[in-house]
Order: sequence, then C-alpha cells, then structure tokens
Amino acid sequence: MIKFRLLVLVMFFGVLMSSFVQAEEEKTIEELQAENNLLQIRIKNASNQKDALSKEYNACIEERDKNAEDLKQLTITAAQKEDEKAKIQQDATKEIDEIKTKLTSAEETIVNMQAQLKEKMQGLKDKNAEIVTLKESLGSEKEQSTNQQKDLQTQAASLQKQIDELKIAIKEKEDTIGTISGQLTAAGNQIKETGAALEKYKANEAQTAALKKNLNKEKNALEQSSKEMAKKNEAAAALNNQLTEKLNQLKQGIVPEEIKKEHGQKHLNYIKRLNSIKLKKTNAYTIMELERYTANYLELEKSDEIQYLVGQLYEDEKKYDEAAIVYAQLICIWPEGTFVSKAKGKIRDMENAKKIDKEFSQKLLAISCEGEKKEERWLNYIKQLFTIVDKPLYSYLDQKIDEFLEGYSCSPIAFEAYQIKAQNLLRMKNQEYKAIAVYMKTIYLYSSQPQLAKVYFEIGKIFDTVKDYQNAVSFYQEGVSRFSNDNNATAYLLEIARILANKLKDENKAIKSYESVVAAYPKSEQAPVALFELGRIFEGLKRYEQVIEVYSKIVKEYPKSPMSPSALISTGNCYEKISDYEQAVAIYQRLYQEYPKDSCVPEMLYRAGQLCEENLNNNDKALEIYQLILKNFLENQYAKKADSRIKKLAK
Repeated sequence: MIKFRLLVLVMFFGVLMSSFVQAEEEKTIEELQAENNLLQIRIKNASNQKDALSKEYNACIEERDKNAEDLKQLTITAAQKEDEKAKIQQDATKEIDEIKTKLTSAEETIVNMQAQLKEKMQGLKDKNAEIVTLKESLGSEKEQSTNQQKDLQTQAASLQKQIDELKIAIKEKEDTIGTISGQLTAAGNQIKETGAALEKYKANEAQTAALKKNLNKEKNALEQSSKEMAKKNEAAAALNNQLTEKLNQLKQGIVPEEIKKEHGQKHLNYIKRLNSIKLKKTNAYTIMELERYTANYLELEKSDEIQYLVGQLYEDEKKYDEAAIVYAQLICIWPEGTFVSKAKGKIRDMENAKKIDKEFSQKLLAISCEGEKKEERWLNYIKQLFTIVDKPLYSYLDQKIDEFLEGYSCSPIAFEAYQIKAQNLLRMKNQEYKAIAVYMKTIYLYSSQPQLAKVYFEIGKIFDTVKDYQNAVSFYQEGVSRFSNDNNATAYLLEIARILANKLKDENKAIKSYESVVAAYPKSEQAPVALFELGRIFEGLKRYEQVIEVYSKIVKEYPKSPMSPSALISTGNCYEKISDYEQAVAIYQRLYQEYPKDSCVPEMLYRAGQLCEENLNNNDKALEIYQLILKNFLENQYAKKADSRIKKLAK
C-alpha cells in the first residue's frame, strides 16, 4: 500500500515536472521569437544604415573622382602657369639685360659730359680773370669820360634853351597866320554855298510839284493793283486748299466722288455685259469682278443688287456655302435694302433643300451687324463670320477679308481686319509665315495703335510654334521694350526665359531673364512663377543652396501663390539631395502645417516618416508621423502604407 502511494506520488511529481519544463520551454520559445523579431528590426536598421553608408561611400567615391579630375586639371593648369612664368622670367631677364646695357652707356656718357664740364669750368675761370683785368682798366677810362660828359652836357643844355625859345616864337607866328587864312577860306565857302542853295531851291520847287503829281497817280494805281492782287490771292488760296485736299485724298487712296461714280458706272456696265454672256467658263472671273465692284463701290447705288447677283452665281457654281455667306453679308451691310428679303429667302431655300447645313444657316441669319457706316457693318459681319465658318471655308473667309481690305486698307478699322486675317491664316495649314507677314504689316501701317503690343507677342508665339526660337525671343523682347506697361508684359518675359532655358539651352541668359521679371514686376502673379522656374534651372545645375534660397523666397514673400506648396516640396527634395534629412523632414511637416489641403501632403508626410526610419534612425518620430497620416488622411492611399509601417515598427 505504501509502495503504491509512493509510486502515485512519484508519478504526480513527474507530471508536475514535465508541465513545468514544458512551460519553461514555451516561455523560452516566445522570448527567442521576440528576440528574433528585435534582431530582424536591428538587422533591417543595420541594412538601412549599410545602404546609407553605401550611398555616402559612393558619393565619396564620386567626390574623390571629381577631386582627382579637378586635381588633374589644376596640375595641367599649374604646368601651364609654370611655362608662362618661365617665359615671363626669360622676357624679364632679356629686358633687364637691355636696361643694364643702356645704363652702362648712359654712365659712360655722363663721365664724358663731366669731363667736358670741367674743361668748360676752367675756361670760364680764365675768362673771369681776364674780365677782372679789363674792369680795372675800364674803371680809370670811365672816370675820365665821366668828366668830359659833364662838360658836354652843360654846353648842350645852354644850346637847347636857345633853340626852345626860337621854336616858341616861330609857333606863335604860324598860329596867327593859320587863323587869318582859315577865316578868309570860311567866308569864301559861305558865299559859294549861299549862291548854290538859292539856285537849287528854285529848281527843286518845280521838281517837287511834278513829283507830287506822279506820286498821286502811282498811289492810285497801286491801290487798285493791291485790291486786284488780294482777290487773286483769295482765289489762289481757295484753289490751293482744293488741290491740297484732293492730294491728301489721293495719298489716302480716296478717289473724288464724281470720278468714283463715273468709274463705278463704267465698271458696272462692264460686269453686267460680262454676266449677260452667260459663259460658264467665265463665271469664276465674273464673280471676282462683281465682288471687286462691291468692295470698291460699297456706297454707290445698286451695290446690293450686285451682291445679290454674286450669290446667284455661286449657286450656279453649286458653291452653296459661299452663296449663303454672300447673302448674309448683303443682309448685314444693306439691312434696309430691297434685296434683304430675297437674300433671307435664298438662305432658307438652300437650307430646306439641304444644300447647306441647318445650324450653319441659322447662325448666318442670326448675325447682327451694328454700325452707322456700311464698312463698320461689313467688318462686324466678318468678325462674327470668323466664329461660324469651319475648316473648308477658311480659305474663302480669307478672300472675303481681302475684299474688305481692298476697299478700306487706309481706314483705322482695317487694323482689326488684319488681326482677323492673321488669326484665320493660323487656322489654315502651313500658313504660319504668311500670318507673321500680315502681323508685321500692321506694325508699320498702324504704329500708334495701343493694341500693337499683342501683335508683337502673337508674332513671337508663331515663331515659337515653328521652332524659330531666336526670332521668337527677338519679337517678345521688342514687344516688351515698346510696351513695358502692358498687362501681359511679364507673361511674355517668362516666355523669353522659357525659350532660353528649354529650347536654346542658354541657362545664363535664362537666369538673368527670370531675375529681371522678379526685379521689374515683384508684385505680379508671374514673379513667383519666375522664381520657381529659376529654382528649376539651379536644380538642373545641381546648385542646391541657390535652389533652397529661391524656393524659400517664394514661400516667404508669396505664401498665397499656387507655387508655394510646390516650392516647399522641391526645397525638401533638395535637402534630401545634400543629405540634410532633418531639414527635409521639417520641410515636409511644414507643408502639412501651412498647406494642409494640398494634395501632396499625405505623400510628403509618408516620405518624412521614411526618412526618420531609414536615414535618421528615429522610429518614434516615424511612428508619430505615420499616425498623423492615419488620423487626417484615412481615405488616402498613403494611409494604408503608413498603417503597414506602424505594424512593422510595433513588433
């Protein structure tokens, strides 16, 4: 019994031990699993660090290669400078030798001159001795001559006194004689003058009477001639004004009304006769002549009748769209004419017969042409027709615009017609250069038009389209130069910079162009755009510090610009490229803080979390950022990625 109990006790103890061992084993496995997970995370972090170090190593290798290349260039440059230095030393040595030779020659010359000077000094000393001797001998002779001179002066003074006394006496006698002679001569002259005056007075009296009579006659004749001349001048002035007016009209292409009417009637008789022949082979020419008539004689009678006839001829040629356009033009230009109802009826008949499209017909009839003058209504018709016609009629519309310009090319409203013509040409195939020619024509014909700014810019756009970038830049620059206050000037400065950067690959000029936009128009909408494009150029040149400076300026000075969020993102990318990951993370977080509704915020926050994990080894901050994405952008695709990262980091 005791043995049995002992056996049971032993068995129970064995069961307890096995349970304890098993529990210990299970606990050990969980700990090992946890340690394994931790090791995996550490391995991952180590791998990331390895990748980061590899990147740094590769960057160092690239930097080393670059430095080696720079050193090589510096070595070559140093060798070249040594050669230049040796050459300069050689030239300097040669110049010094030449200077030494000249100096030696100069020293010899100085020695010779000093010797000559000594000889001359000695000669001067000898002469001075001779002069002293001569002075001593002259001193005694001078004393003797002085005494003799005193005696002679005394005698001369006595004689001079006697001569002066005689001269005074002679002068007094001469004066007396002259006075008496003058008195006698004056008296004789007075007697002669008195006699001549008496004779002259008698003769002048008769001449004066005759002269007075002749002068009165000439005065009357001159007054009459003056009146006639005034009348002639008035007539000449009136004739001159008429001639000037006609000359100005001819210069402007304005034909006098009487001549225009006479010529118009002759033209009308001609085309009526031409049309009466009814030859199909001449129909096209007849249509051209009729349209030319309406273009040149719009104000004359029966012009609307001719327009109606043109429409009929187009119908005969089965050109129904053109016929409808002609009838619609008649309705607009002559709204009160007798052919308006007929023209409307023709358009409706062609529509009912399905010869023209219903929508096209209704649009033509709906055209409303305002304007006091026929040419104004005509231009308004062309403007509205431009918006209606389709591709097959572009060429015909160009012809209609030319008809208008033929009659009114000198009119101010023709400027707008030229613009429509150029726009229509651009809709046609391979007509870009012709459109440029039309636009350029308006620059010279209408040089004072304020709308010319747009013309310059349109020419620049066309050259850009045909890839003639040099001319595009030239016209943009000329337009901005002439119209710097135009609202679109900054936009076209941006176009210049864009072409320089992207097409002509001249980054330096592009940089200056973008900088000029910001400097000249700092408050414009284009200023932040210019800065952003400037940053892109710097980024392409790998000048990341300048990139960061430019993008930071956008965010600081233009916070409400649509470019600011993109500028922040690009700034973060640049910090990544220079391995400043902390700044990159800060920038991406700043994007969320300042522009929380921007579509790129979730992606950039996720990128910030990755940088914290992989480059900064800061998993706590990474978790914080991932949780921020889950909290605020739950429906975004980056929320799922953030959730996945959280689960991995939590293990």
